[in-house]
Amino acid sequence: VAWNFEWDWEGGDKAQQRALQLAPLEPSFLQWRAYFLAAMGRADEAVAAAEQAVRLAPREFSALVTRTGIAYWTSRFDDAIHFADRALAVDGHAPTPMLFKHFALYKLGRFTEAKSLFDRVQAMLPNETIVVTMAAVYGFREGRAGDAQRLLDALVARHRDGFVEAVYVAGAYAELGEMDKAYA
Repeated sequence: VAWNFEWDWEGGDKAQQRALQLAPLEPSFLQWRAYFLAAMGRADEAVAAAEQAVRLAPREFSALVTRTGIAYWTSRFDDAIHFADRALAVDGHAPTPMLFKHFALYKLGRFTEAKSLFDRVQAMLPNETIVVTMAAVYGFREGRAGDAQRLLDALVARHRDGFVEAVYVAGAYAELGEMDKAYA
């Protein structure tokens, strides 16, 4: 609660360390620890915590998704793909590991594979903000500027109305190389 809701980083760190002292083999504690460490920029420690959670629960879907996300957020894209595949072996229809795998493939420049996976996610979650954001980016990449601009305008409007965080709008503009709009 301290770090996630009150932004008390030091208190959150201490509370997590205490929880792990009480139950060092609890994978969910390690997963939360990994997210915290990643948010604090402690990438190697975040990966280690997520790896430990997977070692303790190798077929636990949430541990595999955590490990996937931590790999992606720490720019370990090949690892993200590997752990996404492991998570998808547990639940082949889960959109979260598909999204992480999509983004990892995209970052690696494997656009055809990324787009194919994105299409599956978009069919499941067509109105999800991150999906709409990427649909706009793909629209521009594929030469469908009119459709893409409509999606981007809708995102901007939803942001102005308080329904979409600025990071999604900024991310779309940054991906399109429009840094002046990304930082506006």
